[in-house]
Amino acid sequence: MIKKLHIIYCLLLVSITNFAQPTIISKDLNEGARMGRSVSSDGNVLAIGAPGENTNGTNSGAVFVYEKIGEEWVYQKTLFPFNAKGEFQFGIEVSVSNGKIAVACPFQGSQASVYVFKKSADDWVFEQYIQQVYTSFEAFGYSLDLLGDNLVIGASRNGKSGADSGKAYFYQFSEGAWSLKQTIDCPDAYGSDYFAYSVALSTSYIAIGAYGKRKAYIYDYSGALVSTLNHDLESWATNNFGTSIAISDDYVVVGAGYEKVIDGDETYYYNGSAYVFDVSDWSLTQKIIPDSKGESLNFGIEGIALSNTDLLIVTSRVNEKLGVYHYQLNSGNWEFVEKFAPVAGTEPNTSIYYNTLDAAINGNEMIIGDAYAYDQTDVHIGKVFIYPIDFPTEVTDADLQKCQCYYNGSKLIVSSDKHIDYVEVYNLLGNKVYEVNVSGSELSLQLPSLNAGLYVVTFNKGVGYECSKVMVD
Repeated sequence: MIKKLHIIYCLLLVSITNFAQPTIISKDLNEGARMGRSVSSDGNVLAIGAPGENTNGTNSGAVFVYEKIGEEWVYQKTLFPFNAKGEFQFGIEVSVSNGKIAVACPFQGSQASVYVFKKSADDWVFEQYIQQVYTSFEAFGYSLDLLGDNLVIGASRNGKSGADSGKAYFYQFSEGAWSLKQTIDCPDAYGSDYFAYSVALSTSYIAIGAYGKRKAYIYDYSGALVSTLNHDLESWATNNFGTSIAISDDYVVVGAGYEKVIDGDETYYYNGSAYVFDVSDWSLTQKIIPDSKGESLNFGIEGIALSNTDLLIVTSRVNEKLGVYHYQLNSGNWEFVEKFAPVAGTEPNTSIYYNTLDAAINGNEMIIGDAYAYDQTDVHIGKVFIYPIDFPTEVTDADLQKCQCYYNGSKLIVSSDKHIDYVEVYNLLGNKVYEVNVSGSELSLQLPSLNAGLYVVTFNKGVGYECSKVMVD
């Protein structure tokens, strides 16, 4: 039954969620280059890691830098380490912020390092080489995050407190150099904690996942422990809570990619889930499980991208349920919007499902790295897919004055400053639930019965489209 519909916003659109085609970024690379294994974007800069690129030896690695000029992402430069050689896997992790790019080389044994590059005039130049201090392999840089003048580097294989107990290093940029400010150890550290397997930064906090302990930890920039985040204690013991993590000013999202999910008579091992915590009090506010459940889906095991309004969670297994799941914040709850599956296009082997490994959000764009996408000769080199986020969250008073869309208890009322020819209503899965041809600028429409939830009302207005999100509560 339709209940009262509240207007959320009204704005000019050129496309509808689920119907937009992605921008595809690819290059002519060697087989196994794994372009898109890591992606990161900030402002007009996009960095794409390709740790299997072979210019400086097998799996030496490279990072491709793009800049947005107008509406197009334009290639600028390929970054290499100054000491490049085979098996460095340079670019397996990248992070972009404020005109700088941090790139990890975690597989150099005791010489693992992070390279920082900066924009200088019209070029990208090397800024600093940060090398691990620990004398044995620790996977230094396998996780990292850069935010302004702050950089956190994970070393989940550090063995000082037991094999693979893990450690994190927090650096800050001051007086022209990156300096180590804090070394962060896992509380009550033991072997196989894998502390700092995932790391993330907000403007105030350092978030660290330790999937061996099935916990996540929040620190402030002084290195003080602020909170310990626990998963649902009734969940399967090997859920790997902490394999991925993201933090904004309002929320922390932690992936548990191995979690068992029970749905009626069905049990899905390694389906995975994600847990959402409120930064204000660190309380658990939501547990996210995808509707398309599956054995070994591994939802949330690798990449999570989080903004103030949008959330991307990737799966990381080659099966028919592979994809990136998009959620949007609505009244304090993260609601499923759409699933992005890799696009085959003209690739010859369309039966192959790809292994999507990373995702990023930059403004109104979602960036998805698919490290095993095929080229047109059936060679997997990797690609990056960029989708628009069609519904911006910022709306001016002028936007709201141009149109109105609301439910008055019996009918949907649509009012516009332009002539309207048709109206369509979609649910957040992209399914059309109502359409009608009309004529006029003031409309009163009888809708069918709808389930409670968020709907999108679209209608043409002159040469463009108007869109209003409305809530059935």
